[in-house]
Amino acid sequence: MFAIGLLSVLATSAACGSRGAALMDGATTCSVGMPPPGAFTSVVTGDGFACGIRGDGTVACWGDTTGPATAIPAGPFSQVAFAHDCGCGLGPSGALACWACGTPPVARAPGATFQDVGVGEADACARHDDGSIVCWNASYVPPPNTYLSLSMGAYYACAIEPAARAAVCWDPRAGAGHATTTQGPFQQVAAARFAACGIRMDATVACWGLGLVPDMETPPGDQLQEIDMGDYHGCGLRADGSAVCWGRDTNGETIPPVGARFRQISAGVRSTCGVLVDGTLVCWGKIANP
Repeated sequence: MFAIGLLSVLATSAACGSRGAALMDGATTCSVGMPPPGAFTSVVTGDGFACGIRGDGTVACWGDTTGPATAIPAGPFSQVAFAHDCGCGLGPSGALACWACGTPPVARAPGATFQDVGVGEADACARHDDGSIVCWNASYVPPPNTYLSLSMGAYYACAIEPAARAAVCWDPRAGAGHATTTQGPFQQVAAARFAACGIRMDATVACWGLGLVPDMETPPGDQLQEIDMGDYHGCGLRADGSAVCWGRDTNGETIPPVGARFRQISAGVRSTCGVLVDGTLVCWGKIANP
């Protein structure tokens, strides 16, 4: 996300990678809301807002925080996930909490906890500590299996199965029990609105989808250590912490600040945020101010 003093040094006049900048070329205006100061462990970029988790598990949000998704309970949280009107989080012990999106499931067995949680447009899913996945507010059930990860798209979810480390994605709109498999092996998979991407074991990236946003399905040739997918663009981190983004660009969301080094990155709808190596936050693109 945003680092207050650092970004003014890192940004260039050709990119919207500075705090509160209105740069970019032509008629496109780029504006990012001011994130809170201090150190953070992770960041999640939503639609018009973003939220960061501090080391003590507290969550701070900025941008348009008037919707129910950002009405976050006290926590503490180790992970949070959002859609437009729904939010979920995991506590440090793996306990699951959701707000504004229905009643979450209880743990599958006494003492069971969750490792991941994801939220889509009309559904939410969580991965138990034994690798099984449960979904609610949804018209489908994930394929029975244990999984190594979970990532939610707008109306579907993807996970990595452990045997061949293939990416399995399921979409209720394609019919009950329908799932597609993309051969890996993958070390990470990230789902977006119209496409999904995965990092292979050799750090190269493969993307697939509906062909509606071709640029999203054409990742850079870089070797990446982490990726995240927004609605129309994706971003990833190289081994040295530098960022690269691809896909549709309308507000500078695919133009990371030059010279910045990140620990984590999050692609949203019209913006991207990242945690710098010193824990401060940097964003580029457009995050609405309330």
